[in-house]
Amino acid sequence: MADTFCRIVDTTVCDNTLGSDACQAGFTTDSSTSFVVRAVCTTPNCTGTNLCFNIKASLDGHDIDASKSFIVPPSSTVTIKDTSGNYPLTYRCLDIFPFICETFCGTCAPVVQTCTVNDVTSGTPTATAELTCCACCNFFCSHSNRDMYFKTSNRCSSVHLRHDGNSVHCIRIYKEGNGQPCFDTSTSYCPITFGGGAVGIFNCCDLCILNTQDCSLVNQNHYTCCRRMCNHLGSDYTATSYARAGLSGRTDHPTCEGCRAALVWKGGAVGCVMSAFTFNLCDSGQCIASQLLWKKAPCFIYTNSTDSTTKTCFDKLAGSAFYLGIYYSERCSCWTSVAYSCEFISFVFPTGDVCCPFGFDQNLPTSFSSGIRPFVNEQSIWSAGRKICNVISASLDDIMANGGDATVTCYYSYPCCDCMKNPGSAVPIISAFAGTPNPDNFDVDPTVKVTMYGIKST
Repeated sequence: MADTFCRIVDTTVCDNTLGSDACQAGFTTDSSTSFVVRAVCTTPNCTGTNLCFNIKASLDGHDIDASKSFIVPPSSTVTIKDTSGNYPLTYRCLDIFPFICETFCGTCAPVVQTCTVNDVTSGTPTATAELTCCACCNFFCSHSNRDMYFKTSNRCSSVHLRHDGNSVHCIRIYKEGNGQPCFDTSTSYCPITFGGGAVGIFNCCDLCILNTQDCSLVNQNHYTCCRRMCNHLGSDYTATSYARAGLSGRTDHPTCEGCRAALVWKGGAVGCVMSAFTFNLCDSGQCIASQLLWKKAPCFIYTNSTDSTTKTCFDKLAGSAFYLGIYYSERCSCWTSVAYSCEFISFVFPTGDVCCPFGFDQNLPTSFSSGIRPFVNEQSIWSAGRKICNVISASLDDIMANGGDATVTCYYSYPCCDCMKNPGSAVPIISAFAGTPNPDNFDVDPTVKVTMYGIKST
């Protein structure tokens, strides 16, 4: 028998070499060879902007203590195993469309993109302008109008919403590569909102849903994927110039891919009817059933919010322009409704009785006070600051717990403040996917070098 000191394994472990069980083959001894592994060396790969792999060795499926030497008998297999929990890797790209034009005469919306791997930020956020002729120069161009623009996460459609701050709401949907709208409508006293790739039109007693994610249903003449909510919207929701609406999407809910949640507020400053409900866009047919989460009538918006038996905490928002949103709160494990302006945000969530929701107010972080119209989506509130020229966001659960001290994330800073206008909004679209990143602008290198030294006996 001969003994030889040697390098037994010299390899790199990465996403492309690990199997679905997070294991990678090291070596296998034949019937006449054994090893005494004296050292297992790994190069550190964990930094503040990098992923970490935690490498361990296993012998015939059993974990071994690589800090000590171990014997590998004939006909045995040593495996390299990652126990960090990072594998398989999940890539996520965030596209933000901050609308910056006072009058929507063409798509003046640069796309800010930032990407992560397993929530580790990768790459430098970049901004590219998308200037598309959309034949909308007569689409109520006015300094008093407010615009929101976004592309669907599958990027097959562009959606433009406009409202005049009072009663008129308009929507146009453009199929990618086509300058003429394939869907074009306006409403009076019926709000239009969007979230999670869907657009909701609150048409008096009905909620119509446009599923902008389904490209196959978009054509030049009509938009065929309109679905109607069939319950929980009755006489309380007759047309009114004071109507508000909010809509959330599937990425906000942890259990159901087709689940959406909507929030409807109807009434003036003195009192209103307000309710929140969920529905499943995956339901078959043209009718979508819904589940009522809570309902409150009347709700006063300028009284003391601490008495939750008669109010739903909109006192700080009284007399100001405010908007509605809804999201699934991980902190509360329930759908949470919000009303917000640029300074304050009010949270309302169920307490077990659909008629008695609980609510309270919080100050928004001061970064939002100089922002243009904020927007609630993806469990966060977003804004494109006009004075500070930043695209920013803050977690709604963080604001719920910490108010104005919540952490604010800046995704992109504009070099010039002159282009940021009041009517716009920052609209985020998040895409998550596994496997090879697309687009490929990641700079995180989740790899580690593994070397084993020992004695080979034959």
